[in-house]
Amino acid sequence: MDNLKLKASYGAVGNDNLGTYYAYQGLYQTGMNNYTDPGVLVSRLPNKDLKWESNLQLNFGLEFAVFNKLSGSVEWFNRKPKDLLFSLPMAPSTGFGGIDRNVGDVKNQGVEFSLNYAAISNKNFKWTIDLNGTSYKNRITKLPQKEINSGVFKWREGESRYNFWGVEYAGVNKETGNDQYWKNVYETNEKGEKVVKERVLTEDYNEVTSDSQMKYLGDAIPALFGGFTNNFSYKGIDLSFMIYYSIGGKLYDSDYAQMMSYRTGYSMHPDMLDSWTPENTDAKFPRLSNAYANYLGTYTSKFIFNNSFARLRNVTLGYTLPKSFTSKYGINTLRLFVQGDNLVTIGSAARRGTDPEQSVSGTTSNRFPTTKSFSFGLQLNL
Repeated sequence: MDNLKLKASYGAVGNDNLGTYYAYQGLYQTGMNNYTDPGVLVSRLPNKDLKWESNLQLNFGLEFAVFNKLSGSVEWFNRKPKDLLFSLPMAPSTGFGGIDRNVGDVKNQGVEFSLNYAAISNKNFKWTIDLNGTSYKNRITKLPQKEINSGVFKWREGESRYNFWGVEYAGVNKETGNDQYWKNVYETNEKGEKVVKERVLTEDYNEVTSDSQMKYLGDAIPALFGGFTNNFSYKGIDLSFMIYYSIGGKLYDSDYAQMMSYRTGYSMHPDMLDSWTPENTDAKFPRLSNAYANYLGTYTSKFIFNNSFARLRNVTLGYTLPKSFTSKYGINTLRLFVQGDNLVTIGSAARRGTDPEQSVSGTTSNRFPTTKSFSFGLQLNL
């Protein structure tokens, strides 16, 4: 054992970012006149109880080094954002879309690790391997009400903040070529409670749009994500590459959904070639029809995918000229290098043409994808 260290920390960080100033104050909009009589309109409701969001963090860790070859660290963390700032939706009849409030508490609990291994180390050749990863769970621990619908998510205590909520897709009807969805059929039990009696298939999307027909469709947070790096050097030549990986987690690919819609004048994804026809009844996608065109790209589990992927983030090859040569010209070191970034991505999102590295919410937003790039240069030290 070359080194062993235990560590612990606790701290708190505040946040007041709601995208606006003085969010606790009400705002009034002028110009709401009644002919010649001037008028104002309440445009934002005040909330005198609004306070900062707090992020409480507790960490316990271990650092170690053994055999003069392997070193690393393992850390357990428990992060508790409290009094989350959010615009709480309001009924349309109030005339307001929402009010800024501290809506609840969340817990992020997990483990981070980092390993470094000196595989080979001698006079001419060196090879080191670095591996790091993070795994954590997100859970809502407190809400001001039983549940809150937030876009493609439903927030409930005990559930992840990024657990998708929506209609469960059931594939293509081989006889008609139309999309199918799972529909809940309810009955009332002896206690007077509505319970699901059975689940049946329906082609009518309007029959499954109510909240009682929806279910949780998967968490956007991956089970494990991190990086894997190798560094090689032989005399004056050096080579390194870094792979970023993410295992598990769901992605709602709305970009792909748009391209899988039948819209006149818009480009479509090549996957549309596998649409249902009388000769291709085993097709993965429904028939192209103006009658159903508005539903082909509708948000359902059809467009929620496993987002496991690996990306070759960086490759660098360099050569450092011998000092016996550079010293003749008053140069200490001279290194030439060539570098490539984001050269290869493996995963289902890459096949669809989508960048798998999206926001933590696991939703796409028509953003420009990560680009491949090549560069070269020299590093000179006099």
